[in-house]
Amino acid sequence: MDATPEETRALRPSIRAALHRWRCPDGDIEDFCQDVEIITWQAIVEQRVLGDRYNRPEDALLGFMFQVAWNAWRNHSRKQSTWRELLCNEMPDMVGPNPDACLEARDSLQRIAMHPDVARILLVVLDGPYPERREGLPKSTFWSRREQARKWAKDVDAGHWREPPQPVPATPWKRKGRR
Repeated sequence: MDATPEETRALRPSIRAALHRWRCPDGDIEDFCQDVEIITWQAIVEQRVLGDRYNRPEDALLGFMFQVAWNAWRNHSRKQSTWRELLCNEMPDMVGPNPDACLEARDSLQRIAMHPDVARILLVVLDGPYPERREGLPKSTFWSRREQARKWAKDVDAGHWREPPQPVPATPWKRKGRR
C-alpha cells in the first residue's frame, strides 16, 4: 500500500468524527489525530498497511487508521496515569545549532548543578530500573521498578526525602524454610 501524507491528512475528519463518536474529550481529539497520522506514516514507510483483493486501497488505509485510532483511544482511556506522557517514539527536544536552545540547556544544567539533591533524584529516576532490564529480568519486574522509581521521585518532589528503595534479590528455594 502506498499513500502520501496528503491522503492521510484528507482522512483526518473521518478519524476526528470517530473519536468524537467514541466520546473522546474534545481537547484531546487533535492530539489523537496527529498521533494516528504519525503512526500511519511510519506504517506506510515500513509497508505494514496491507490491502487485499476485496478492499480498495483507500478503504484499507482508512481501516488501518481507524484501528490505530481505536487502540490509541482505548489505551488512553484505560490507563489514566499515561495521559500526559509523551509517546515512546517521540524525540525529546535536543540542543541544535540554535543559540537560544544552547543557552537554555546551559541554564538548565547550571540550575541542576547548584542543587545536588535534584541531580541525584534525576539520575535515580532515569537509571533506577534499567540495571534489571540489562540483567534480562522479566518485563514485569522492570515496569514495577520503574513505577517505584517514579513514585519515589514524586515523594521527593513533594518534600519527603528518603533513600530510594533498593531491590532485594529473591531468596533461593534451598534457603527458604519449610512450611
